[in-house]
Amino acid sequence: MKTISMILLAAAMACAQDRGAATVPPRKPATTSDNGPVLPKGAVQVEPNLYRYTDAQGKTWLARRTPFGFSTWEDKPAPLQPIQAGSTPLIQATDLGDTVRFERATPFGKSTWLRKKTELSDDEKGWLEASQGPKATATPADPSANGTGKR
Repeated sequence: MKTISMILLAAAMACAQDRGAATVPPRKPATTSDNGPVLPKGAVQVEPNLYRYTDAQGKTWLARRTPFGFSTWEDKPAPLQPIQAGSTPLIQATDLGDTVRFERATPFGKSTWLRKKTELSDDEKGWLEASQGPKATATPADPSANGTGKR
């Protein structure tokens, strides 16, 4: 009984699929939309579903095809943010003797980990040196400058 009902169900689905194909309306051209902005004639496709065009005032616009029509916005380059040399480093290292504590600010909070000095990677050694700042070069003291007069 189950086998017969499954065969009848499959046959009904196959017949319904054939009849539905004839009633599907043809697709409209890419430049028209029923309810949204229309893509201008001078638009150039930049990538799939993204177009760029210039209006009569000389502004450059981007248009993206969505299921609801075209969404348009002005094409403005993102402002570049200069990296400041004196800013705080992304990773801070603190020397704790035979270990080093590293701290990194993440979007989910501060991430902290400890590493032995003998197990430091090249990146971690660089972070440790950068967090200690510039090293002062030691110059040998002049014995005559200490006021004792001994040489």
